[in-house]
Amino acid sequence: MSTRQSQVEGEWDLACESKRGNHLVFDRESIREIGNATLFRWAAADRAPVSEDAVYTAVADCSAKSIEAHWPGKRTATRAGTCGRHLVDAVCAARTH
Repeated sequence: MSTRQSQVEGEWDLACESKRGNHLVFDRESIREIGNATLFRWAAADRAPVSEDAVYTAVADCSAKSIEAHWPGKRTATRAGTCGRHLVDAVCAARTH
């Protein structure tokens, strides 16, 4: 009997790969514009995360190229490194399509 992990639903797209080989992905289906802010779901994963516990919500300001993201635990637990700016760029580019 083989066990298969299910993935969190969404249209997950790679935003960044850090120098250490870690990835950030975001859910294209989750992108919502609220005034000047863009709300979206993201995860530190190679592809679609396997658990909702690994999915986080963030708000990006595309004109200021800034992000407000929150997750439980230590900041280093996401392995995001310098990928945050690339995540904002990817999300802001995706919202126009």
